[in-house]
Amino acid sequence: MRDVVALVRPRISAMVAGAAAFGYLLAGNVSVWRLVGAVGGAFFLCAGCSALNQVQEWRIDARMSRTASRPVASGRMTPAAGAGAAALTMGLGAGLYWMAGGALVLAVCAGVVALYNGLYTPLKRHTSFAVLVGGVAGALPPYTGWLCAGGEPLDTGILGVGLMIYLWQVPHFWMLAELHREDFAAAGLPVTPLRMPRRIFNPLMYLWVVGYFTAALALPVLVDAPGAALGVTAASAACGVGVGLCGMWGRTGRAMVWLNASLPLVCVAVLLGL
Repeated sequence: MRDVVALVRPRISAMVAGAAAFGYLLAGNVSVWRLVGAVGGAFFLCAGCSALNQVQEWRIDARMSRTASRPVASGRMTPAAGAGAAALTMGLGAGLYWMAGGALVLAVCAGVVALYNGLYTPLKRHTSFAVLVGGVAGALPPYTGWLCAGGEPLDTGILGVGLMIYLWQVPHFWMLAELHREDFAAAGLPVTPLRMPRRIFNPLMYLWVVGYFTAALALPVLVDAPGAALGVTAASAACGVGVGLCGMWGRTGRAMVWLNASLPLVCVAVLLGL
């Protein structure tokens, strides 16, 4: 049972489910069963994507100390068993999404799997820019929640949310890669911190961080929640200063903590200001 839990990475899946709930609540729908479907669909679809990713990358995971203990990489679970668990959880997630949002949401789910497992995962072995593809998949959970709630597909507010989360993911991954440079080098993965000179990488990192916080500050306007402006500004300012100072001092781990804390704080501030 412990291996199954490790395979589906429930902490990551719960975060994705929370993002879907944010999108749902942002649309203002009060149907509890649809909310449950959106949140459950996001959780299980993410769990299935994570499981399939571990099947696809078990040889790479085995070369990294951070991931070598994963069930398939360690040999405690066969790739076939991992693939079966992935298919089961993906199917459950897709079913919940279909009941909550219908065919359109199901199509978005298929897009998530295609982008994450079909493009991002294999591209990681060949280019440092794979994160730009994977970031699209990671930005879609709030959009699925929004659609389950009956929100307009091209609403500027939910598209702004997606842009903000997309901009957050790139520096998040780069900081993770910076913290585990030796692991990524041992696995032969061409991540940006290993491939790009510091004089280029550091300004690029700050550019992405500034872009993310700029998108966050614009969110109250985009979602028509003027009451959220103060809370979003306070969260962005505090976390932005934390990221910047820790980055200047070379404390990548602490900078990542500030960056990770900023996203839920901004989302909560938006919901409170609706």
